[in-house]
Amino acid sequence: MKTKDPFYLHLEKIFIKYKMYRQPWFEHAASQEELMELTKAHLEQSLSYTEKEREITVDDVKRLLKTSMTYITNYNKTSTLMKNYQLPPASLFKSYQPDYVFLPKANFVSAHSVYASDEFQNEQSMDLPIAAGRSFDGKLILFDLAKSPHLFIGGVNFQLHTQMCFGLESIVTSLLLKKKPSEVQFVTIGHLWSNNDIFRKIAKQFFIPIPKNIYTAKDAFARKMVDDLNWVKKEMNRRFEKRTNDECSTFPYLVIIASDVVEYFSKHPSKKMQQEFQSVTLQLLEKAHEVGIHLVFHQWYFTNDLITKSIVEKFSSRIAFHMDETRTTLMFAGSKEPMGFDLGNGEMLYYRNGSSVKGVSPRIEKCELEEIFKHIKSQC
Repeated sequence: MKTKDPFYLHLEKIFIKYKMYRQPWFEHAASQEELMELTKAHLEQSLSYTEKEREITVDDVKRLLKTSMTYITNYNKTSTLMKNYQLPPASLFKSYQPDYVFLPKANFVSAHSVYASDEFQNEQSMDLPIAAGRSFDGKLILFDLAKSPHLFIGGVNFQLHTQMCFGLESIVTSLLLKKKPSEVQFVTIGHLWSNNDIFRKIAKQFFIPIPKNIYTAKDAFARKMVDDLNWVKKEMNRRFEKRTNDECSTFPYLVIIASDVVEYFSKHPSKKMQQEFQSVTLQLLEKAHEVGIHLVFHQWYFTNDLITKSIVEKFSSRIAFHMDETRTTLMFAGSKEPMGFDLGNGEMLYYRNGSSVKGVSPRIEKCELEEIFKHIKSQC
């Protein structure tokens, strides 16, 4: 029996890992020749120099495209099964007595008090409902990301078990509880997500991977950020084209979560790369929401060099956690008055269209997340 070429097996692994058979360029190539060229180009970009034992041949690509039919068929079967998808129930969250407490240096808002609340559970009018926490007067901070239409989260305030900002975790959890995989998908950009093992458990159902590129230049991190955003721009243009041609009237929402934006440019700042980043970001902020694409940027600290005032102003919704400088936090969140609290232990300032609300983000326990993921995976 003839053994398979190890190099081909590695190509097949990459092809499957990055779900290239689900990428826009794969689905909408104009011809078989174009599809083969694009497949080869993306495979070469995803190979490091140490992995490239030989050149990728036409036969390799043909075999992969033939193999892809099996995965496309399985994916379609999964999509059919997901039509009966049941949303995770509120009973997965632990109840506390009391469910939330506001005390100096000891604020606590449980996930149960937010996600099991009648207001969140009965919400039907919002397309992308986000429960960000509770205000200091006990009211639920609930908003529609689709109407926002983009969100900027500033500052540092991490959940220890996920190493994720409180705000990002509440956004993802809210959408997992209210939306099916056929209704919303996530694309993640940044170091924080690439090292996050917890959310990888539902990557197959909710997350779309961007095929990686291999960079050797000194500005590799910045180049990757720009290329990932350009991938989103291509998807935006594809949706506009399909909508113009009346090929499809509806799309699943695509939530782009980018973390550590400034970090990508800090080691090797390049003026040209910064301008390219600012240009593509502004284009996405201006038009992407019209075709169901919404940006969520998270940044530890604020800088005018990369994240300019014109970019921040495009984010009509913002959440500020702890920052090094109170003045910067106030400027970022759009507040002109002292906050009266330290922005620690989950405290936040939510800003929307000129008004701000002080509150606390929910603390989601690891066991609660695990139960949500177990529920999701049991249906796929």
